[in-house]
Amino acid sequence: MSIFKTLFIGRCEPPPGPAMLRGMSPDDMPWIMPLERASFGRHAWSRDDFQAVFALSNGEIGIIAEAAGRLVGYGVAQRLEKTVVVMSVNVMPEFRRMGIGRMLVEELCKPGRDKRPKRRTCTVRESNLAAQLFFRALGWRAGFILRRPYEDSEEDGYTFRRGAKSDELCCGK
Repeated sequence: MSIFKTLFIGRCEPPPGPAMLRGMSPDDMPWIMPLERASFGRHAWSRDDFQAVFALSNGEIGIIAEAAGRLVGYGVAQRLEKTVVVMSVNVMPEFRRMGIGRMLVEELCKPGRDKRPKRRTCTVRESNLAAQLFFRALGWRAGFILRRPYEDSEEDGYTFRRGAKSDELCCGK
């Protein structure tokens, strides 16, 4: 599927030009924090959580999606020895269902310098049906339930996985 089709399926009026991805920087914080709060409310990451991404000392990576001349989404993951843990993906509401979230996840799950990760994983709040459906549409499967993994609530989380026993691409064919 072409990049154009990937980005604009389901939209009547696509933004001018395809989305471009780049690394996240501290200069993006004034834009990231309002979107984070609007999307996740009391469960939003703090500024300190994002600052840890910029330190890059623990394998965390952050990327930004830009389209129509503005920032429209971001993603954060942690690369471990054989696993990529997708920690957060967020796209502005008016740019959702255009393939930008898929692009972010694919980029986060790309092979590191060493080699392709054998496993990709993420944990999704049980109340976040949109994220559950999103990862399922990408071919990820719920593996198990984590009991109360979040410090800010009593809510459970579903752990989604992709590629635990194969070397397929993160969001492959």
